[in-house]
Amino acid sequence: MVRWLISLIIAVGSLVIIGCKENQSPKIVSLQALAGNIQPGDSVVLIAYAVDPERGRLRFRWRTNGGMLSEGNDSIAIWYAPKQRGRYKVWLRVNDALGACDRKSIKLKVTIPPGADSAFPDSIKDYEPPKGYRVIRSPRRPGGRQTP
Repeated sequence: MVRWLISLIIAVGSLVIIGCKENQSPKIVSLQALAGNIQPGDSVVLIAYAVDPERGRLRFRWRTNGGMLSEGNDSIAIWYAPKQRGRYKVWLRVNDALGACDRKSIKLKVTIPPGADSAFPDSIKDYEPPKGYRVIRSPRRPGGRQTP
């Protein structure tokens, strides 16, 4: 009887092992930024297309080294460019329900258009504050430069 029970356990265990498939990682097929020339403060739509071979639900995690990203766990994110020009990167990690993942990144360049001397070309001297408020200007340092 014990021998028969051991044989049954081995047979069932073999069927389970043979029938199991290894989890396959999801694949990020594309990662795109819908933008041309990115200027300081611009909003850029990022779109990712990812697939899971087992057709499971995917989790999207976005990260950046500059600017800000919209919150969410979706294949579409919005990146808000920082106020400074420069080269920035956005990383995407896609996980399936069992923890397998794929990673991809995209580089974004923030530029200031020709002829603009700063990220904010409009002068504050023409700004009219709301009624009851006033604009406080930084005092000038010796040498003509304004204090920060």
